[in-house]
Amino acid sequence: MSSLEQELGFSEETVQRIIGDSLNVHLIAVFAYGLYTIIFIVTIRHIVARGQWPLQRVALTIVVCLIWALTTIDFGFVWNEAYVTFVTHGQTQDSVLRFISGRGSWTSKRLAMNRLAVILNATLAELTNIWRCWVIWNRRWLVVAFPLLGVICGLLSAAFFLAIGFRLAK
Repeated sequence: MSSLEQELGFSEETVQRIIGDSLNVHLIAVFAYGLYTIIFIVTIRHIVARGQWPLQRVALTIVVCLIWALTTIDFGFVWNEAYVTFVTHGQTQDSVLRFISGRGSWTSKRLAMNRLAVILNATLAELTNIWRCWVIWNRRWLVVAFPLLGVICGLLSAAFFLAIGFRLAK
């Protein structure tokens, strides 16, 4: 049993499960990103195949591309974390466990940047859905007022937590 395993109070079996679960999470993220990229390509192909480009279709295409780009940025952070965890710190179980348990080199600034990409992605998706509801419900503000209030509250709380994350990074 290594010093970190003793310090954290984990058995050898628990350590194996933690490391295996971390690897599985990263592999599932790769698979999900691949599926999402295929869906993105098919969506863009269908949008382009229609031929006509009214303003709403151009706006929707830009939003879809931005959401995919933000997802790609998030996936880049996930891939980097997997690389650092299992390649850079993969010499021993102790080094992998140390990194996974939060005592590694994953900085608060990188974590805050990853969270920023995720928050922007979710906000853009929510605003797109609100815009669609607004159009479908014949531009009635009463229908979208509550969801808009939820997005604003979510952005304020996300900004608060991001500010804390950047403050911790200093």
